[in-house]
Amino acid sequence: MRYIMRILGALFAALLLTSCSSSETFRYRLIVEVETPQGPRTGSSVYEVSVWEMWGDSLVGNKVGGTFRGEAVAVDLPNGRTLYALTRNATWNAHYAISTPALGKGHFLGIKRARWIKDNHAKGELRRERFPMFVTFVDEEDPTSVMEVDRDDLEATFGAGYAVNRVRIEITKDPITTGLEKRLAWLPQFYDKQFSGDRYQDIANKEKGLSAYISAGAFSAGLGLKSRRNSE
Repeated sequence: MRYIMRILGALFAALLLTSCSSSETFRYRLIVEVETPQGPRTGSSVYEVSVWEMWGDSLVGNKVGGTFRGEAVAVDLPNGRTLYALTRNATWNAHYAISTPALGKGHFLGIKRARWIKDNHAKGELRRERFPMFVTFVDEEDPTSVMEVDRDDLEATFGAGYAVNRVRIEITKDPITTGLEKRLAWLPQFYDKQFSGDRYQDIANKEKGLSAYISAGAFSAGLGLKSRRNSE
């Protein structure tokens, strides 16, 4: 009898969880526009986002979360360098960039916003403080040469005439962008360690710079990127 009650309790809990949660999935294109001495250059990447919201209580409130699949934006510059916009905050970029009308009151307003954004093929721009993290490589064949680029001062890295004009969001049904590991052939080696070669638990070496704090996940997430060592 107790076994039956446990089964019934588990089924009831699952039903309750289902009835008190909601989710939505959509895709958007992130477009980075850069001004250069030879005119504007752009790069883009399509992300797929899944967001969920669970009805909480009056003290805790609703629980919200999400995941994404996609890869960094690469903007090829006329000086032979490439500016990369990393995947940080990719789950929430569309929410940050796109304003929605009043969607009523009650629970799951975040999901309602996501559905409105999706259904209306919405567009928007990220405020500068919401821009993704930008990086470049001194030598793209050397992952330890990665360096951060100041979003407000590209000239400090690339020289006079370079600036990020804007970062746009467009809802789309296009396929998720893939293939960055073909460009950065070494990328799969860093699925489980930093670009410096350190393991995740050994990243306190500040002398190694940004390479000690960044791994393949900053460039590609949710796309089945595997360590070469594990695939051999």
